[in-house]
Amino acid sequence: MQTLLQNLKYDISDTGGSFGDQTYHAVMAFQKVNGLSRTGRVSDAALAAMRTAVEPEPMLPSGGADRIEIDLEKQYLALYKEGALVKLLSISSGSGKDFCVLDPETNKTACDKAVTPGGSFRIRSRIIGWRESKLGLLYNPLYFNGGIAIHGAPSVPGSPASHGCVRIPMISADWFPDVVTNGTPVYVFGGENRPAPLNAKAPTDTAPPAGAAPTSTVPLATLPGSAPTTVPGIATASTTTLGAVPLPTTLGPGVTNPAAATTSPVTTVPAASTTTVAPTTVAPTTAVPTTLGSGARLLPPA
Repeated sequence: MQTLLQNLKYDISDTGGSFGDQTYHAVMAFQKVNGLSRTGRVSDAALAAMRTAVEPEPMLPSGGADRIEIDLEKQYLALYKEGALVKLLSISSGSGKDFCVLDPETNKTACDKAVTPGGSFRIRSRIIGWRESKLGLLYNPLYFNGGIAIHGAPSVPGSPASHGCVRIPMISADWFPDVVTNGTPVYVFGGENRPAPLNAKAPTDTAPPAGAAPTSTVPLATLPGSAPTTVPGIATASTTTLGAVPLPTTLGPGVTNPAAATTSPVTTVPAASTTTVAPTTVAPTTAVPTTLGSGARLLPPA
């Protein structure tokens, strides 16, 4: 069974016969792709389907040689490199439920809806290691739509359950940032907007998401005792030690930051008077967001 899943491009490297977390998530991904009951366990019907299964058809073949395709309805992610499918992962996206959270910076409660928007995006920035956001913990997040990221999470169930981010299994999140570069197109199917192919030229910036408020920076680091993970069939690029990376915010679209002050016109006293009123300038103002954007799951219990 493990060998069958490996040959079908599911993320499984352990074929020793032990049914662990990696096998569970690979089985779950197979069930999602093929419309089977999402249990993560293998039935006779599931095993029979594995023996005759083929790779899923691309969702957007013209989307670029290197790209990520996400199916919100079936809850899986397909990674393409050099025009070929290399990995299929189980995901969990926005639950669609309303939620409220206490903002520790303002000590006020803000509410939003847990939605993962559809459309065409690119990987814009990343943080290596754990990032604590207002909505929870994210492991190795790769941001592609404002504060929405693809990131590792201990819980990746069979149904949508996040605040809007795209969760992937922790074991997949270990190698995912190594083979997905900034600028890689991300096509999300199943939302309100249907994805369209992006231009071939990709930006390589690592700035925080557009509209994000200035934040502190955290150094790039790996978890203690961790080592690079080799993904079967994927050539990994050499690593480069980077400096501090701006910490992305989880605030969603709609936050405005006026770029400059607005100056009022000069007011002059009528000619009968010899006194003129000096020009006055209105100080810049910054709109205070009333909602938080989509992010990761809530902080796990201790």
